[in-house]
Amino acid sequence: MRKKTTAAGRRRAAVPAAKRTAGKKQKKLADQSKALRKLVARTRAAHKKALQKAAAATKAAARLATELQAAEKRLASAGETRVAAAGKRRAAKRPAAKRPAKRSTAKRPAAKRSTAKRTTAKRTRAKPVARRVSPAPSSPPPSETTQG
Repeated sequence: MRKKTTAAGRRRAAVPAAKRTAGKKQKKLADQSKALRKLVARTRAAHKKALQKAAAATKAAARLATELQAAEKRLASAGETRVAAAGKRRAAKRPAAKRPAKRSTAKRPAAKRSTAKRTTAKRTRAKPVARRVSPAPSSPPPSETTQG
């Protein structure tokens, strides 16, 4: 039995296949290029957003670094002030008689400085200033060194 055809089907059959699919292919290509353009636009937008986030993070890191440096300086300053204040309190508690007089070696006459004394003694071939020397460690008794 023969299949019944409609008038539209007969008209379509009369047009060659190349002409029939030309419009569809064009539309398909247009749709694909449109989708590709959208994808590229989305990718560019995402990349731009990522760059903005990275710039913001860099700024935040720089700001935090400067805040950290400032805090460290404040802490060091506070510590120095505290140590100095504690030293002053201790000095105030000590009686004046026990406090040693502050004398810098640079203010003493050259003859009284120990280095000057030593060099003068070498030049005049006199006996040098005696210095304390720690005694050499004694060797253990022979009974401990030999194993028997």
